[in-house]
This record gives sequence, structure tokens and C-alpha cells, in this order.
Amino acid sequence: MGKAERTEEDGAFRAQIDTFRTTRTTYEDLVRSTRAYTAKTSEASAAGNRLADIFLTYGASNNDSALGAALLRYGEMMKELEMRREQLASEMTERLLIPAQAFLEGEIKETREVKNSYNRLRLEHDAVLNDYTAAQKKGGKKLQQVEPRFEAIHSRFEQTHQEVSERCANVEARKDYELLAQATEFVDAQRAYHQETSAKISELESYLQSLQRELHEAAME
Repeated sequence: MGKAERTEEDGAFRAQIDTFRTTRTTYEDLVRSTRAYTAKTSEASAAGNRLADIFLTYGASNNDSALGAALLRYGEMMKELEMRREQLASEMTERLLIPAQAFLEGEIKETREVKNSYNRLRLEHDAVLNDYTAAQKKGGKKLQQVEPRFEAIHSRFEQTHQEVSERCANVEARKDYELLAQATEFVDAQRAYHQETSAKISELESYLQSLQRELHEAAME
């Protein structure tokens, strides 16, 4: 009791704080980047749909020609691809953004608030510790007055220190489990997206190649 070194943060505790700070920054970046990505995806899908509309309009008015038929088919496929891309962005929001934002605004925010309380309490603790150290030298009535104050704040300081440590450990354990699970789910969604879009593009490619062969054969006759 009353030793100044009790207010010093040991290496393991400092490492926990540094790791927590990195985790908080990572989640802030994740939320910000995911929002930006989904916003850009919406913009790109809107542009893609406008281009598809041009193809569909031309194709519908020239459907008796090979080019008209090709653009009509192309426009229809683009509409499907853009709809699927928007679905993937929605899945990113659901599987990455919403859970990450909830974690950031929940447990990470609460842990940060407790850590800030600990920092303020540490300053108060050190001020009382200085009074207590001075009173120890004088002894007598002054020490009797200061000692209960120091014991009370020291107990609070120790408890808050322990709470910060436990909260930081919980954040890291939950992050490791949940972020991996969320990333795995989204990778599954990405795989399904790319498989579906690749199949559609291959189908369109085969159609266009067949159309080209027909045109070539007709020109040779």
C-alpha cells in the first residue's frame, strides 16, 4: 500500500492497451471503407443500368438485325449483373458493416470509456498518493486523515485497472472469432457472386460467337 510504482503500467497492460487501440482503429477503418465501397458500388450499378438501358432501347428498335438482337441480349444480361452486384453490396452491409458497426459502437466504445475513466482516475490516484507519501513522512494526525482517502481511491484504481484489462482481453477474443466468421461468410457470398456472373458472361459470349459465325457464313454465301 502506498507505493508509487503501483501506478506504473506494466508491459503486459500497456501491450493490451496498444492492441485495443489498434483494434478500434481497424474497426473504424473497416466501417468507413465498407460504407465507401457500398456507396461506390451503388454509383457503378446506376451507371451500368443506364448503359444497359441504351443497349435495350437500341436492341428493341432494331431487333430484326443481328446487332440489335445482340445488344438486346447484352442489355438484359447487364441488368441481371447489376442487380446481382447490388445484392452483393447488400450482403457486405449485412455480413460485415452492420456487425462491425455494432461491435464498434458497443463493446469497443464501452471499453474505451472505461479506459478513459481509468486514465482520469490514475491522475486523481497519483495526486492522493503524493499527499499520502508526504503524510507518511510526518506521521500523526495528518497520516490518519489522508490514509483512508488513499486506501479508498487505491482500491477503485486497482478495480478499474482490472476491468480495463479484462475488457481489452474480451474485445480481442471476440474480434478474433467474429471477424473471421464474418469474413468467411462474405467470402462465400463473393464466391457465389463470381460463379453466377461468370456463368452469365460465358453464356453471352457463346451467344455472340454463334451470332458472329452466322453472320460470317451468310456473308460467304
